[in-house]
Amino acid sequence: MLVTRPVGVIGLGGWCGFLLEALHPDATVFEAAPSLEREPLIELSHRPGALIVYHLNVSHSRSLPRHRARVTSELLSHGATVWNAAITDIRKRSIQARLDQAGLPTTRATKEDAVSTPVIVKTNANYGGLPEARLAGLLSLEPRPLPEAMARADALPDYPVLERHLVPDDWWERDDLAIERYVANAQDSFFRVYVVGNRCVYSQGWTPGPVKKMAPGIARCNWMGELHERCQGVSVELTSLISQGARTLNLDFGTLDVVFDESSFYIVDVNTTPFWGRESQSGLLDHLRAAVGSPESRAPR
Repeated sequence: MLVTRPVGVIGLGGWCGFLLEALHPDATVFEAAPSLEREPLIELSHRPGALIVYHLNVSHSRSLPRHRARVTSELLSHGATVWNAAITDIRKRSIQARLDQAGLPTTRATKEDAVSTPVIVKTNANYGGLPEARLAGLLSLEPRPLPEAMARADALPDYPVLERHLVPDDWWERDDLAIERYVANAQDSFFRVYVVGNRCVYSQGWTPGPVKKMAPGIARCNWMGELHERCQGVSVELTSLISQGARTLNLDFGTLDVVFDESSFYIVDVNTTPFWGRESQSGLLDHLRAAVGSPESRAPR
């Protein structure tokens, strides 16, 4: 399918190899920082069927670009569809709080949980906080050093799994850490759900280890469907969680990572700039690309 819809991207921190680039490589990218080129962006928004996507590879983007609310309002006033305008905080603590407020299952742990409760300690920011570290100078950030038990000089930080009573007291107070109940199943399985406008793909993966990542080459199976409808082959509980979760979080484009046990499914990670790389999944990109290319594909609400 040829994608002819004009697509503009308000971007920061990555484009080549990311999912949105794989879906629409000819999109026009406007860097959000240090200053957004507003005139050509507004000009693009005047074109029939224009789609503008916020694609900011940081976990807290409320101030990106400057005057974000004004920029969004102007784009909408010209008839453009704007994706991810209202999702500005995907830090893990914030996501769990929003899900909890909506009455959806959460993995939030507390110091009052049973002493033997298994928990996993993560960075509050996505991807170990590395995107923020790389953009620290541009965004005037001062990342805090991680606890020694988590820090690694050569890669992503370790996310230790331990019993609740073994978590140091000061870790509970650190706003750069997120402590969650550790959820696992005997199959070492999890889901990554791709959300693009009104389309989605439920991708089930199997991989050992406490941190579940959809790495290239792992065993996986895909089910393709519409975001707010039943998807054959996928449980009603999961499709309902994804539909409600996307609405609650205002997610128009991105991925939701889901873990599960014998009792429930849980959204544990939200990514508005998912990476794709050289992954090869038959039909997945074509299914999602149709949502980017069609002016009738509205953002989920």
